[in-house]
Amino acid sequence: MYRIDRANADETTTSRCCKNFDCRGMMKTLNDDLLSSSEHNHAPDPAKNEAAKVVSAIRKRAVKRVEKPRQALQQTRAGISMEAPPHFPAYVASQRAIERQRKRNQLPYPNPQNVAEITIPEPLKTTTIGVNFVFWDAV
Repeated sequence: MYRIDRANADETTTSRCCKNFDCRGMMKTLNDDLLSSSEHNHAPDPAKNEAAKVVSAIRKRAVKRVEKPRQALQQTRAGISMEAPPHFPAYVASQRAIERQRKRNQLPYPNPQNVAEITIPEPLKTTTIGVNFVFWDAV
């Protein structure tokens, strides 16, 4: 896992290893294409990488679906290895991350003044399993 270290003048990006400060692992990219990389001085931690991928999937799911945070966490964490759960953040931290993602990416819903102005947003027209919730719109 890498973190962005700097954006260079030639439009490339230099990233450093996130593991520890003693690691000299770096990579240089241009538009998501790897240009160069250097070796790490530590072994990889697949469980931690798997946990990071699950956390990323939870954040993406929070924006795309309208469901309770506990449901999103349980369904996203299904089928993972036994080594990954110790690397997950606490439930409250995950819940707050989901709420922040939704708040950041959600446009405020309009406040209609009459029935003709009511519009139902697309995410609210289906259930969490993708079945139509609204069968008929009278407007």
